This record gives sequence, C-alpha cells and structure tokens, in this order.
Amino acid sequence: MVRCHWQVEQGLSAYVGPGNLAAHKDSEVRHAYCAAEVTGPKDLLQAVFTLPGQYTSKLDQIKDTGVILASHAAPDWKGKILTELAVVLASQGYVVLRFCCKQGQHAHQRLFERALEVCATSPYAQGVRRWLFAGHGRGAQVAALCSAQCHRPVVGLVLLSYPLVQEESMDLSPVTTGATPESAEDVLMGIQQPVLLVMGDADELCRPDAMQACAARMTAAADVRLLVVQDSDHNFKTAQGRGPAIATVRQVAELIVEFVAAVENNTLQSSQLPRANQQQPHECTQPAAASTHSAPLGGQI
Repeated sequence: MVRCHWQVEQGLSAYVGPGNLAAHKDSEVRHAYCAAEVTGPKDLLQAVFTLPGQYTSKLDQIKDTGVILASHAAPDWKGKILTELAVVLASQGYVVLRFCCKQGQHAHQRLFERALEVCATSPYAQGVRRWLFAGHGRGAQVAALCSAQCHRPVVGLVLLSYPLVQEESMDLSPVTTGATPESAEDVLMGIQQPVLLVMGDADELCRPDAMQACAARMTAAADVRLLVVQDSDHNFKTAQGRGPAIATVRQVAELIVEFVAAVENNTLQSSQLPRANQQQPHECTQPAAASTHSAPLGGQI
C-alpha cells in the first residue's frame, strides 16, 4: 500500500509510501520521502519533497515557482545546508525537491532531469508553472548544465560553492552524443537566467576574486549577484573545521529566499544584493558560537 502514487513519463512512476510524510521539527513544513522509477521498478531514485505546511488547504498560498536542489555528494542531499535551505524556502510557500545521486556526473545530470519530472508531475506541485534550479558544489554545476537543456521554464539559478577549479572526476560535457566537454567557466557563460552565486571566502575551488572576474564576463541576461560568506570553506565550515553553523546557514538561506522572491516577482532590479559586474559582492560573516544575529543587507553582515 502506498500513500501517494503517480505516473511520471514513459510508463515510469513515483510514489510516497505510508509513514513517509513527516513534519519538520518546530515548523509547519512537511517532508515527503519519495521513490521514483528511473529505468524500471528496481532502479529507483530516492528523493524528498519539502512542502509548505498549507500545501493541502491553502493552495492559493503556494508559489507557482518550484525549486530543485542538487547536492555535491550523495550524503549531502539530507545534510544541514540543503535541508535548511529547503525548509526556509518551503516556509515561504515554495515546493522543493532534493534527490540522492551516488553515481558520476553524467548520471547526476540525468537524475536531476528525472527529479524535475518527478516533481513537475507530482500532486504536490500542481500549481507550479516554472522552476528555479539550485545546487551545491558539483550539484551547482549540474544545475547550471541542466538549465541550458531544460524543456520547462527555468527562471533562475542559485549556485553554492560552484567549483571553478575542476576536480578530475568531473565531466562537464552535456548529456548528448558527441558533446564537447566544457570548462566550468564555459558552463557559466551559457547561463541566460538570473543567478545568485554563493561562496565561502576561503573556498579554494571557488575563490571570490576569480568568481567575481568570471561573473563580470557573463551575459547581461544572467543578472549575476554574489554572496560571500566570511571565514568559510567549500562546505561553509570555518578554518577550524567547525560548522556549518546553523545561524550562518539560515542567514544564507534567507538571502537566497529574497533572491528567489525577486526573480519570481520580477523585482530583481531593486534587490539589495549588488550585481557582480557593478559593485563588490555582498558579504556574510560567520556568527559567534551562540549568536543568531542578523543585520541589514547591502554591506557586511
């Protein structure tokens, strides 16, 4: 017996089993754990919907923009960064889907595309008409690659710790026969949607100065915004290896929500996050150990 079952495409289906819908602690947000067929009944994609608390009763309060989140590595799809981001987005009315990928880069792209179709065809996303792609590390590169090939409307991207320095195991060629491999910068140059780039100031794979220079060369259609998290590495941990601090993750998540809302409402021009090719990037500092403070946008936090 399953709680919810639906057809995705080409005879493949997805389902949420009984007992797989759970409330997030101290929140009205719900998590629905899903399995979806990739090539058949024994080849399953594991994913989780993060849903607004009112997703069944107040459909007019559900945003018409859905969000797909891609992780850097398999364990990260349920990690602190993507979970907190999903919860903050869902609390503002967005339907969010994260998924698990234990395979290589091309498989990651295919599973991202499958995750999008699973979400788009699900009963949880009936009012969703357009999409925002987001990812961390390798997941950010996959999100950027998939945005160029997607047949559904993609209105923006949020790329966390996008690696400009190529890891040996990463192949950035599109999933097409005979495709030419691309550099990490080439992928960014092909983006045509508004994009928020988030990175730590101590990220060796994504140095802020290199990203600033790269962002300045991206197309005007991309409308690039930068957020630099102080005292943070590729995984938003401090130099001492601590973290990521929940207060830092929440601050970043709230800024991402502001960006997503501005993209959705076509008000990005008035956003306080500066354009990457016009001003210095916005900076966000790691809070003290017991701090949960916040500060106005437009300067260092």
